[in-house]
Amino acid sequence: MKRSELSLGAMRNERRRLRHWALVMGGLLLLGGGARFVALAQHQPAEAAKPAAAATAGTNVAAIPLAEVAAQAEAAFASLQSIGGNLSADETTAAIQQDLPVLTRESSARLEESSKTLGSSPSLQTLSRLNREWQAVRDELADWKRSLTKRVTQVDDDRARLIQLDRVWKATQASVVEAKLPPEVLAQVEHVVAAVKRTQDQADAQQMVLLGLQTRVAEQDGRAIHTLNAIERAREAFIRRLFVRDGSPIWSAELWSDSAQNLRTEGSHSFSRQVEALRGYVERKGSGFVLQAGLFLAILFGLIRARRALRKLGGEAASHAAQVFDSPVATALVLTLLASSWIYPQAPRLFSAITGAAAMLPAILVVRKLIDRRLFPVLNALVIFYFVDQLRMVAASQAALSRFLLLAEMLGGALFVGWLIISGRFGTASDGNRFWKVVGKACAVAFGWFTAAFITNALGYTTLSKLLSHALLQSAYLALILYAVVRIIDGLLLSAMSVPPLARLGLVQRHQDLLRSRAREMVTWAAILLWVVYVLEALSLRAPVFQDLRMVLTATWTVGSFKLSPGDVVLFGVTVWASFLASRLLRFVLEEEVYSRVKLAPGLHYSISKMVNYIVLVIGFFIGVAMLGFDLTRLTILVGAFGVGLGFGLQNIINNFVSGLILLFERPIKVGDIIQLGGNEGVVKHIGIRASIVEAPNGSEVIVPNASLISDTVTNWTFSDRLRRIDLPVAVGGPVDARRVMELLKVTAAAQARVLKDPTPQVLLGSFSADSMSFELRVWIDQSGDWSQVRSELALAIRAALAQNNILVK
Repeated sequence: MKRSELSLGAMRNERRRLRHWALVMGGLLLLGGGARFVALAQHQPAEAAKPAAAATAGTNVAAIPLAEVAAQAEAAFASLQSIGGNLSADETTAAIQQDLPVLTRESSARLEESSKTLGSSPSLQTLSRLNREWQAVRDELADWKRSLTKRVTQVDDDRARLIQLDRVWKATQASVVEAKLPPEVLAQVEHVVAAVKRTQDQADAQQMVLLGLQTRVAEQDGRAIHTLNAIERAREAFIRRLFVRDGSPIWSAELWSDSAQNLRTEGSHSFSRQVEALRGYVERKGSGFVLQAGLFLAILFGLIRARRALRKLGGEAASHAAQVFDSPVATALVLTLLASSWIYPQAPRLFSAITGAAAMLPAILVVRKLIDRRLFPVLNALVIFYFVDQLRMVAASQAALSRFLLLAEMLGGALFVGWLIISGRFGTASDGNRFWKVVGKACAVAFGWFTAAFITNALGYTTLSKLLSHALLQSAYLALILYAVVRIIDGLLLSAMSVPPLARLGLVQRHQDLLRSRAREMVTWAAILLWVVYVLEALSLRAPVFQDLRMVLTATWTVGSFKLSPGDVVLFGVTVWASFLASRLLRFVLEEEVYSRVKLAPGLHYSISKMVNYIVLVIGFFIGVAMLGFDLTRLTILVGAFGVGLGFGLQNIINNFVSGLILLFERPIKVGDIIQLGGNEGVVKHIGIRASIVEAPNGSEVIVPNASLISDTVTNWTFSDRLRRIDLPVAVGGPVDARRVMELLKVTAAAQARVLKDPTPQVLLGSFSADSMSFELRVWIDQSGDWSQVRSELALAIRAALAQNNILVK
């Protein structure tokens, strides 16, 4: 009872405390709400007055609060300064303004010359060159258009910001006037408004300049597009005129009379136009000469350093590789001039002719050091042809002169190649090298080609003659260049393998000739492929041939829901072939460079190589299957179902395959081990997927299924070491001391070179009688050789020692 009364009393006291705290908190809340209501009531007139102060008559733009005018003015001046800096520091527009008039004059001269050239039935070579020139002009104009568009967008954004600033500060100006603030505030606002107006005028002027430049650039781009379309139409007309007589025969009097009258006038006018185009181009691209000079110095420095390193190295290989660097100035000049097409992308014809002629002389010096002396006449003839081609390129707009030069060139080429064939310079090479036989056959083809080009030109089939001559000469130039390039790369590879760090590699030291020959084969096949593609392009056959090839490879065969194309099959074959090559390369590197540097257990390197081979082949197979278009999920199901069938039908093969994997992983038997299985003893030479090869002592090779090596009892004589004990029984007769015989056997066995001293030879007495005793000699040998031969030599030595000591052998 007392506990209950005490509990009730405590509960009442707790309730009174809770009521007290509730009343206190309620009062505080009421006081806080009233104070907030009073504050809101006092603040309401200021908040209601803000829209009146911020709004101005006749505009919806909010003015800057009067208390923030000074701070916002500072921010406005900073923003105007930033916009003004952007408008004034426009290097792109300044560069375009400077280059556009020069480009316009250059394009006008080029357009006139191109129009004249297109009207004179130009060759595909000339059309391709014109197309590259005008396409480069278009690319430059496209860059200008992108830069101008980006600049116009930036100026538009700045103008939008300025319009907003102008509205805000004009609204602020009206607010300041209405509020009758001090004159200093009004002067500051008016100063900001005036600065905004000046910047707006600058932006408007910049916009007008940019729009004007855009219009002029678009006009030049339209001229380039028009010329490119004309070039494309001329290309199509060239193809249509291939087998059409489009000129007068050379014996036509009309041809000679017209040519004599117009040759001088047209030549002078054409040359002046090309000089004008060249002057404008040099004026625009003069900075490229500085870049070209720097490139020349860099290449020259690298060649000189390489030559010094090779000379210090010495040796026949280094001297052979140093031929590439014998003329560093000429080589650097050739490489620099060859890079002109990248440094000067849209160079006019006269500029290309000058640089090509300038590159020819040093190129002769370089190439003569890299080619056989028997090719020197061909090189000299090609140089002459090249200069005539450059002259024809400059005179491309003069149809008569260009045709006469082509006739002379084809006649000279036929006579020269005929002389080569009659002299037997290549076809009867004493060394019987395949290369010279190919050159001899190429001379026969070239003679027929030169003759056909000359005859077609003489008969008036000028378009066909130009195609044949262009393809022949360009393919000859490229063949000679590629031959020199292959020799250069061969020399560079040899020099790279002769100096560190490649010279330190074991695979390079042991297989330098193999690596060099394989690299030369790859480079040669790449050069042949490039030459074939170029010849097809020169004959205007690359596009149709590639298109037909693409159609054949993309033809689809549908079998149910599966689609297959020849291209997929080719990709599958290439992928599998590449996986085999990758596997061979990886194993070659592992065996020649990695295993020799890493200490591995005996036979482990063979297991690693085999597993690498299997993994690479499986990955390549699955990649090839994916390229065929197979769904790999479906393939997994198919492989699972196929595996069940294989499990029943091909149990032995699968058993042998799994056993082969066990042999590679657990390695109870390794390549090089001496094993004994079912009476056959031999050395393990190969562990394959299905079976292993064991070489018997008689030289025969026993093919053992892998399952037998796992499931049957196999004696491995070299599992943990290569020691083997030979037990040789010896029987002697007559009265003789047994200990004397045992000591003699030990000494004789220890004297044998192939008997190990540790463990030492042992002799045990087996049986004895009154007139005979039987001993057993036990010796240990290393199984690096034939143990039976050691046993035979040991027996002969024991017999000779016993006979020498007058001990009868039974």
